[in-house]
Amino acid sequence: MKRHLTQKTYNPEQIILDGNRFLLANGHLGYRGTLEEYGKDQLVGLLIAGVYDQYKDEWRENLALPNPFFFKAYYEGEEVSVLTAKPLVHQVDLDIEKALFTRHSEFGPLTIDSERLVSHSDDSLLISKITVKANKAGKFKFAYGLDLDIYEIHGPHFKQKSCKNVKNKLIFDGITNENKTIFVQASYQGLSGEFNEKEGLFFSSMVLQEGEEISLEIVAKVDEEKLRKLPKDDYAKLKGDSILTFNKKLEGCKVEIEGDEELDFEIAYSIYHCLILGDEKRIRSIAARGLSGQTYKGAIFWDTEIFLLPFFVLANPKIARNLILYRIATLNGAKEKARSLGYDGAYYAWESQDSGLEACRSDNVTDPITGETVVTYFGTKQIHISADIVYAIDRYIEATGDEKILDEGADEVIFEVAKFFLSYSREDENGISHIDDVIGPDEYHERVNDEAFTLAMARRVMKILAKRVCPSCLSKEQEKLYYRCLNIKWAEPKKQGNVISEFDGYFDLEDIDVASLKKRVVNPKDYWGGKNGIATHTQVIKQADVVSLLALCPEDYETPVQLDNYEYYYPRTEHGSSLSASMHSLVAIKLGKLDEAYKFLRSSSSIDLRGAEKLFAGGIYIGGTHPAANAGAYLDLIYGFLGLRQNKGKISLDIHLPSHIKSVTFRYRNNKQIYEIKALADGRYESKEVKQ
Repeated sequence: MKRHLTQKTYNPEQIILDGNRFLLANGHLGYRGTLEEYGKDQLVGLLIAGVYDQYKDEWRENLALPNPFFFKAYYEGEEVSVLTAKPLVHQVDLDIEKALFTRHSEFGPLTIDSERLVSHSDDSLLISKITVKANKAGKFKFAYGLDLDIYEIHGPHFKQKSCKNVKNKLIFDGITNENKTIFVQASYQGLSGEFNEKEGLFFSSMVLQEGEEISLEIVAKVDEEKLRKLPKDDYAKLKGDSILTFNKKLEGCKVEIEGDEELDFEIAYSIYHCLILGDEKRIRSIAARGLSGQTYKGAIFWDTEIFLLPFFVLANPKIARNLILYRIATLNGAKEKARSLGYDGAYYAWESQDSGLEACRSDNVTDPITGETVVTYFGTKQIHISADIVYAIDRYIEATGDEKILDEGADEVIFEVAKFFLSYSREDENGISHIDDVIGPDEYHERVNDEAFTLAMARRVMKILAKRVCPSCLSKEQEKLYYRCLNIKWAEPKKQGNVISEFDGYFDLEDIDVASLKKRVVNPKDYWGGKNGIATHTQVIKQADVVSLLALCPEDYETPVQLDNYEYYYPRTEHGSSLSASMHSLVAIKLGKLDEAYKFLRSSSSIDLRGAEKLFAGGIYIGGTHPAANAGAYLDLIYGFLGLRQNKGKISLDIHLPSHIKSVTFRYRNNKQIYEIKALADGRYESKEVKQ
């Protein structure tokens, strides 16, 4: 089974893509898959999760740190790197079973070999070893240390910073604009040189004979608020500990596919990208672009609850629980947002950071030609986010049986979200409640009324309220609100036959397919939605919307309804979001359209390998990894093709595999025990405990 992502050529046009594809992370720290000689122009990034900062009136975003792995070689006074010369031989490799990145580059005068890990045994550590072999005798110089010139989208984020050298150990002390203190320290063993405090770099000169080698071992540590000592263990021990710990994490979620080598690797790669973002220690969530950069401000969207949480329910329920606890911890931010907009209850942030306050601004998109702001309403009108969170809480409890989380605040989240939808809705003269002026998952059509996905999810919130919240535990005033919520008579979206209108007036828009609409594109970076977008006045939608509803709540819709809606929206969906394909795959599987479902699955599983996703929304860069799409591919395979259902930890399967796949073997965790299931194409499956 292939478990290495290997690239055997150097292509400068793929620098940004490779930074995403070869990402290392451990849930707390992320390091982009860049080369040692790269700097801010090549988007080098050491990212820390859950720490945010705002510079002046720029967007508040997650924090990027100085790069401790900077290394550049010189021969006879000339720089030798991929930035100055094409290497004779070049290979980079990501071992997704060890979370280990390696590099081999041969130039005329020298050869560089390196390896790098973001530690999984100590999530504040990252380590690297760099070896240089002289292919020619001569004078060599090496620059290495902490690169203080940080790539930041909306910075600078350190108002104060210093870098000191203490016995070949560099200590960076930075204070952010929001007065957070961050330390980055790194030891450099194997070389000695003169230190330049302004640049944060050592410079070491020497004469090497042909065939002679030098090695540099780097151990770096990131600390918040308080400087702690570097570990005393040697490099080899730290490397071994990290690999062993990651192997243990991976043991509980391995998947092997017999009969499809490409999909087998893509699913393993997708699992890797999900697994490296989970944090067992902290109550934190996972950003839409993971730890691959500062895109989308490092904020948490609905992606986490709808796509990543079901993955972790099987792979590591403790992390799944932490994702729910994050929403409980940020409930006050959701209440504040609701109050600020004139509503009761809890309206969760469309882009949530550490406090849960809204990080989304109306200037999220720019015109790629004029540079002018395209005003959007994501942060004030995309109210389905609150319902998505309640939906996820319910599904989590249903799958795990963990009802204790209700007493830890999940019940309050459900009640406050129900209050919000009661407050936001409008009751007409017939006693029917409508939801006006919202945005559904299809973001190309803004400020619409009776949006089908939002209406259905609001209705589900009230059902979950009745199921999960005990009225006798409420005050008298709360109990009145409770029963008002349960007695709401929600509007039904309009229909044409079985086809559900995405929103009121949708069928009145120009009926055109995606291929025809693309011919109207003027600039490839154009944003299709907003006031003047090419899709705004048409039935072309950004991503699965009604289809997402069918995927998430299949029990609410009979098969003919699912079929007619799937076929109607299929040619009208642009899939301008990485979240869209996996939802279509789940519905296609239920309808027996296995070939179409398989194509959608592969679209999700290969998204970061292909690098074919959108990089711009208008003039705004939106690139990075796509963990929700990675998780979506896993959901398509395990919950879709294998038909997995989980109730209080008990598993059942309803298998419908593509004809060329012989079997799928997967592992999951339940009550600290790992189980392995082998599912066969003929519908049979067998389960066993895995000895640990």
